Amino acid sequence: MMDCLFVYGLLRRGAKHEMSKILDQSASYISSASFQGKLYLVDYYPGVVPSKNSNAKVVGDIYRITDMKILEELDRFEGVGPEFESPNEYNRENRIVRLPNDETLASWIYLYNWPVREENEIASGDFLRFIEAK
Repeated sequence: MMDCLFVYGLLRRGAKHEMSKILDQSASYISSASFQGKLYLVDYYPGVVPSKNSNAKVVGDIYRITDMKILEELDRFEGVGPEFESPNEYNRENRIVRLPNDETLASWIYLYNWPVREENEIASGDFLRFIEAK
């Protein structure tokens, strides 16, 4: 059973969003982590798309899910499921993330599923750093 979740935007620790607080109460924080992808500002929130470029890195946090019901709540928050516009804005997928000690871990991640505009890329790959700089 997949029980880890990588978050990179409003769900990160320190994002000060209500859903990040709910996640923190429903899961165990493991560590910071990174994903090989590109980060885009798609509204007031970000989206990640995978990248084949090994230098493309998105910064985030990894959680161990202790109550699997939180994934249903997060799916609704992210607009994932048949009740949302098709194609969904995000897909929850099983991908590999990298921990600071260079170990890899299989994890759920919400990948952005709509077209992105290259000029909206967050080059640092770190959403919290991006919003703090504003």
